[in-house]
Amino acid sequence: MSKIRKEYIPNPDFDPQKVRTASSAAEGLCKWVQAMEIYDRVAKVTSLLLFSTARDYFTKAAATLSSNFAVYC
Repeated sequence: MSKIRKEYIPNPDFDPQKVRTASSAAEGLCKWVQAMEIYDRVAKVTSLLLFSTARDYFTKAAATLSSNFAVYC
């Protein structure tokens, strides 16, 4: 993904409208690469948010369990 972000995405010629003049298959490939780059960014942010939420939930559950255990012991 880093090669795509460094070499292809910033390239002004890597545009589906411009690439279409070469071939319709190249246009589709260009759109697919751009979509995969966006998906990768979104997936990373989403996974970090899910991890953060899960960690917060676990921390609260562990604190509740700890306090309940202290009451019974």
